[in-house]
Amino acid sequence: MILGNNSIPIFDRSRKRRIRFFSNNIFSQYKRMRIY
Repeated sequence: MILGNNSIPIFDRSRKRRIRFFSNNIFSQYKRMRIY
């Protein structure tokens, strides 16, 4: 479910910020639950 920046299409800039923020939030939660 975690998507890297490479997975995000380059032509989709409008969603890039939203998806990036959303992915970063999920990654942060996953990292906390997984490691910490």
